[in-house]
Amino acid sequence: MFKGDLYYYFAEHDVTKTAENIDTSRCAVYLMAGEYDPDANPDEGRRLAGMIKGSKFVAMEGLGHFGMCENYPVFKTYLMPFLREIANTD
Repeated sequence: MFKGDLYYYFAEHDVTKTAENIDTSRCAVYLMAGEYDPDANPDEGRRLAGMIKGSKFVAMEGLGHFGMCENYPVFKTYLMPFLREIANTD
C-alpha cells in the first residue's frame, strides 16, 4: 500500500495543475507541512496554499512528514486550531 501511495504522490497526481479550481467555500482546505519533510516541505505547502484561494496553511517546526507519530504533543498544537475552526463552522 505504501508503495502505491508513493507512486500516486510522485507520478499519478499533481494537485498544482488543478489547485486553483478548488472551491474552499464548499470544502475547506487546511495544509500542514513539517519543517524537515523532504517531500512536502513548508515552501511547497506555502506555494500550494497560494494556489488555493481561501486555504489555510501552517508550517510545523520540529516535525517531518509523520508529525503525528514523531511527536504527537507538538503535532497537536498545530492540529487543534484547525479542528476548533472546523468545529465552529456551520
